[in-house]
Amino acid sequence: MERPSFGELIGRLATESSQLVRDEIALAKQEVSDKVVRSVDSGKFFAAGAVLGLITLFSFCAFLIITLAIWLPAWLSALIVTAASGGAAFYAVNVGLKKWRNMNMNLDQTMETLEEDKRWIKQLDLTK
Repeated sequence: MERPSFGELIGRLATESSQLVRDEIALAKQEVSDKVVRSVDSGKFFAAGAVLGLITLFSFCAFLIITLAIWLPAWLSALIVTAASGGAAFYAVNVGLKKWRNMNMNLDQTMETLEEDKRWIKQLDLTK
């Protein structure tokens, strides 16, 4: 059995390496695409909930101001309701930001396969 020449081995390595790089790029694109789709879907529901929540909040704030105005001056009622809703909004934004910052946007699968490829290339013995 004839052993392949060094040039043939280099050629084969180049061909297989370029295919490997193309496959890794395709995997990275797919992984990024999947994460973007999930993020967009989450964003749509978040936006819809925010709009509906604002409508509800405005109505409830008007109710509270009118109710408190029975016992307090109207300006003080409005100030109390504004301060309470502002505090709640501050809390909600901070919780949302914390969750967003903790979202894993790393390309874990791509990085794993790149590490495997790195190990594979190191194991290649071109002298066979």
